[in-house]
Formats: sequence, C-alpha cells, structure tokens
Amino acid sequence: MGSNFHSLALHLGITPEKPWFTHNNKVYFLMFDPPHLIKCIRNNLMKYIFKFGNLVASWKDIEAFYNKDKELPIRSAHKLTDKHIHPNNFNKMKVKYATQVLSHTVAASLCTYISLGVLPTSAMGTAELLLKFDTLFDSVNSSKLHSPKKLKTPITETSNHVNFFNEAIDFIASLKVFEGNKEVTAGYLLKKCFRVHDCSSCKDSMTSKDLESDSLLFCHFKNYRDDTSSSGLILPSQPFLDFVLHLEDMFVQQFSIYTTSTLVGAHLLKSLQSVPVAFKFCQEFPKDYMLKLFLRMRIYYTIKFENRKLASPSKRKSKKYIKVVHL
Repeated sequence: MGSNFHSLALHLGITPEKPWFTHNNKVYFLMFDPPHLIKCIRNNLMKYIFKFGNLVASWKDIEAFYNKDKELPIRSAHKLTDKHIHPNNFNKMKVKYATQVLSHTVAASLCTYISLGVLPTSAMGTAELLLKFDTLFDSVNSSKLHSPKKLKTPITETSNHVNFFNEAIDFIASLKVFEGNKEVTAGYLLKKCFRVHDCSSCKDSMTSKDLESDSLLFCHFKNYRDDTSSSGLILPSQPFLDFVLHLEDMFVQQFSIYTTSTLVGAHLLKSLQSVPVAFKFCQEFPKDYMLKLFLRMRIYYTIKFENRKLASPSKRKSKKYIKVVHL
C-alpha cells in the first residue's frame, strides 16, 4: 500500500463507505493489497498502543513473550526470531515476518503464558488483537478450496465470510491508537524534572548508565549529561520506565471515559496520581509537575493524531491517477 496507490484511491473518491469508482460506465471495486496491510498493522503496533473496548494491545507484550519463550528448549512459537521482534527496514518488507507474529500461534501462546501467570492479564488484549488480524488476513488470502481454518477458503453463499467481515469492520472502527514510544517519553520527563530539581539521590534512583534494553539506545545517544549542554534526553532506569508505562496504561484506559466530560485534565490527573511508584524519590521531587507534564504531552499528541483523520487530502495528482483517467 504505497503512497502513490493511496493517493490514487483518494483522487478516485474511494472511501470505506464507497470502495468503488466508475469509468466508461463500468464500476470498479478497489481493494488494498492484504500482504501490505498486514505489514502496516505490524508496523503501527510496534509504534503505537491499540485500545479496543476495555482491552489494550502493545508490542511490549509480544517482546516480553518472545524473551521468555526463546529461552525454552521446546518453544510455543518456534518460528519467531529476532528478525520478527526487532526487524530492520529490509526485514519489514517480508510479509512472513508480520504474519508469523500476528498469528493464531502467538495469540494462543500469549493466552497460555497469561494463564500460567508468566505474563500479566493485560496482555490478553494483545492476544485478542493478534487473533483478530490473523483471521482477517486468512479470510482474504485463501488459495485452496478446503482448509482447517473455516475462513481461509473461498467466499460462497453458505460461508460465514460476510458476517465475519461485518464484525471486522466494527472491530477496526472501534480501535483507538495511542503513542507508544515510552522510552523517549521517560527520558524527556526526567530531563524536564531535573532542570527544576537537582537532587543526586533522585538521579541515582531514576536514571541508569547501563543499556538495560535495546529500546533505550536512542535515549543513550541523545544523553548529553557528560557534556556542558544539558539539552539531551536522560537515560531512565527500568523502574522509572515501568512507571511511565503504567502511566500510559492508565491514560489509555481513562482518556476515552473523560473525553466528553468537564475538567478532563483534573480527572485524568487524579487517575495518574493513583499509579504506584516503585522507585525512590525525595520529598522535594516535583511529582505533580511530572504528571502534569506527561498529561499535557499525551493529550496534545492524542488530539494531534486524531486531527490527522480530519485533514483534507493533498491536491497533488499521483502518476497512477493521471494514467487511469486517460484510459
């Protein structure tokens, strides 16, 4: 689903409600390429947090599962490798690295780990999301008349495809997407807090000099504490990063509840104040300042992300569109 193809769809007036266009008195239906769509879902899940109903789906759950599963002699998801979980730009182009993650096998494995207490119950949202998109991909990617998966077969008058498609439309419409790069957020919060509160004990508790995970590399290379400049990100400790992740979970759960109410910020701040803290800090640490900063930033980016949906499409005509209208 390249930018030219997407631009073509916009110029042809393609919408979810009207997925067709007419040319020479003939009606043509447009469908985006399912393999590219499943890769887009994977890419967005790596960047953002998905919320639907009371459930939350996060790539962090998949990473946590993989890190535990790969150490076992007999694995639940033996096809998963580092290329699936930490794909580079070339790996992201391969469809199998997306479909083997967004699969029934990984969804079932997550459920097993949750039932055994290895993963938190919040990971059930991730398992549900994987299963939904695995089934949806199967339903539009059949190549045989018969399959153990009922929807991975051609559409017929008696098949359940139409009912499933209607359910899938409702599910996708219910998805809410939130910013998910919490490592950078944590580093930014620490940078701002330490500008107004220069305390060595708090810094020792909330910062780290060791790269505890690959996801902290960006903060590491943006960290200028050893330089005369203090404008860089701070490398957060794992307890502080976990705290920010819990703040994010609370924000995702509560934002949709208070969106239409008055005093949205006050309600959300009260919810964030209830998040437990697992790191030490002195009495002078500006915790409320940090929570308000986090809240202001999250509301801003959430509204910004939602406003993109309202933006008018570009007026520049794509090359594919020009070719189509001259047929």
